[in-house]
Amino acid sequence: MEVIRVSSKQWPATYINEVKAKLASSNSVELHALEGGIYTAVKAADSLISYGYVTLAKFETSLLEEEGSTGKFKGITKVNIRLEKTANFEQLRQDFEKNKPVRTD
Repeated sequence: MEVIRVSSKQWPATYINEVKAKLASSNSVELHALEGGIYTAVKAADSLISYGYVTLAKFETSLLEEEGSTGKFKGITKVNIRLEKTANFEQLRQDFEKNKPVRTD
């Protein structure tokens, strides 16, 4: 299984493309995100599910504890989203590539 670490600094489309690329050679991918990256991971996963590329196999949240500069512990939210490719993944991917708009700058 492939693991992709998701950041809030990238658009969800970046991770959608990365998941599709990794699923070309694997049956499942896990998106891992902390704090601000959670929205990006959920949005990317939701888009992939709604287009039929993947199914949701696991959605897990946890709270990591980290000691802050003041010596107090603070919680950091983490999410793991496991996606498994569907039976028609390859056909959907080929159809997308075939119909993808071409830039003419």
